[in-house]
Amino acid sequence: MRPERVFPKPSSHVIIIDILLQAEAVLRASSVSETPRLDAEVMLADVLGIDRSRLIASYSDWIDTSAAGQFQRRVERRARGEPVSYITGKREFMGLSFRVDGRVLIPRAETETLVEYVLHAHRESGIRQVLDVGTGSGCIAVSLAVYLADAVVYATDVSAVALEVARKNADIHRVERKIQFYQGFLFDGLPQELKGTFDVIVSNPPYIPDYEYPLLQKNVREFEPPEALRGGPDGLDCFRKLAGECPDWLAKDGMLAVELGEGQMQKASALLAEKERIEVVDIVRDLAGKQRVIVGRRKA
Repeated sequence: MRPERVFPKPSSHVIIIDILLQAEAVLRASSVSETPRLDAEVMLADVLGIDRSRLIASYSDWIDTSAAGQFQRRVERRARGEPVSYITGKREFMGLSFRVDGRVLIPRAETETLVEYVLHAHRESGIRQVLDVGTGSGCIAVSLAVYLADAVVYATDVSAVALEVARKNADIHRVERKIQFYQGFLFDGLPQELKGTFDVIVSNPPYIPDYEYPLLQKNVREFEPPEALRGGPDGLDCFRKLAGECPDWLAKDGMLAVELGEGQMQKASALLAEKERIEVVDIVRDLAGKQRVIVGRRKA
């Protein structure tokens, strides 16, 4: 049900702090956001084309009715549960700004753990060729292409519309010539001649168990693509296929690094232990202290 409009009709000019306080009250009453003030500031800064720090320094300034109206419409969308990143059309990840919309999952801070691990591995041993399986918005593939100056990056996704977003992000960050995109489930769309060539395969696959999906927050459950979230009965359907097929695509001593959810590492480790050509070498915790990334290595 569409919430009743609670903003007063703006006068010819509105003070920034006043409209922010109104928006904060609307979002707090809607109970869809744990950070109503932050959400309001991010959306208003985007409308005004400034960063949030400048907005905060400009609380006493006036904005015109056109900007106020745009902002109020965004607040109403947020009050209905739509994620801020879909409203603004962008999300920061690894210090880079990515275009996002309802075709792709919104990049999460915890996924930076996966990218940072790969960057550290590059400093240790050098990485020439990387594959991002299930690229979505392209945040992992593009970040690696930006920060690994000498590496060639490949990226796959089963969704044609997700690949459109990923290619756009590659263009924005000027790495479109460093990334080759292929459509297909996991490894299906890749040329066969790439088998055995990847130094690293990374993936943030769907890993939400079916029984947990109905319990997700409304802004996730009702707006983000379910196919990018749902991972089957135990959340490990895609991981099982990755674990089974990745040795064919990894180079000798190549690394598999996969993001998973808290509580899934023991079972995921057991699944890898069943494979003859790959072994678990690390489990990495994110900044919250949660086990987030499982790392395997192809046996010689």
